[in-house]
Amino acid sequence: MTADIIEYGLSAVKYCHEAKIVHRDLKPENLLLEKKPDDENDELLIKVIDFGTSTLIDPSEKLTQRKGTSMYMAPEVIQKQEYDFKCDIWSVGVILYILLSGTPPWAGKKEETIMKNVLTGKVEMEGREWRNVSQFAKDLVLRMLTFDPEKRPSADE
Repeated sequence: MTADIIEYGLSAVKYCHEAKIVHRDLKPENLLLEKKPDDENDELLIKVIDFGTSTLIDPSEKLTQRKGTSMYMAPEVIQKQEYDFKCDIWSVGVILYILLSGTPPWAGKKEETIMKNVLTGKVEMEGREWRNVSQFAKDLVLRMLTFDPEKRPSADE
């Protein structure tokens, strides 16, 4: 189920990126899951919603505004550095982490604390919730949560 959610979610992100749209607020609350009507295989449809912080950008353009939800913001967005489509990949990585472990990768009750914890760069995958998670899935999370946006995979990859 997690693989399906991420696969279909990345397909939607790929579609947005090909249309030159960066979402900037991808989080579980902005992914709607729906069973295809009259589908005997129980195939899911994933719909991305809430494009209030999204924007159209040229692939050569960079953004600098801090937009989105702190728990899902890429480090470059938090720091108001130049960023592009790869900030959405970071957000999907956070969603994947949560789906696999049941907990967010960074703790904090206040937005400032969460952003500070994101900027430490520490992604822990210890504990019993990670015992049955495949190495492939762990590696994918780490690739998506790579600080260097150039090293993050694209939605297509």
